[in-house]
Amino acid sequence: MLKKYDFFDENKNRVGKGFDNKFEEITIKGDMVVIDKASELMWIKNASASLEYWRVYEEVIDRLNRNGYAGFKDWRLPTLEEAMSLMEPEKKGFKYIDRYVDPIIGEGRIWTSDGLQGEYRIWIVDFYNGVCFSGTPGHASSVCPVRSIQSP
Repeated sequence: MLKKYDFFDENKNRVGKGFDNKFEEITIKGDMVVIDKASELMWIKNASASLEYWRVYEEVIDRLNRNGYAGFKDWRLPTLEEAMSLMEPEKKGFKYIDRYVDPIIGEGRIWTSDGLQGEYRIWIVDFYNGVCFSGTPGHASSVCPVRSIQSP
């Protein structure tokens, strides 16, 4: 997947050029979001500033959908590919992420919705170290909700 999409990963694909994002920060119904026009994804700005265990992510997502954050009720965890689309091939300050969207990732690591088949492990994207790795639900990472701009 890293090589297929040319995503950068400090350990697995150092030659990856990353994804050419086109970010725009906007307010919808009083809620801050970051839209990536290149990937057609909408991210919640400052969604989870703290590290959470895997079991907590459902509560965060459910609350956002129940309240209709920015008028939408289809928020979810990003796939590994969606999360890796935020990874930059060079450090911008302390993290491998554009400073413009840095606030959406909270503490530097985010949960994805993808797990390892047959194992109790979930993919995590770590912007401090510029890597993705499979972690257990006991790892603490930020919940970074996303939705497709094309979602109904």
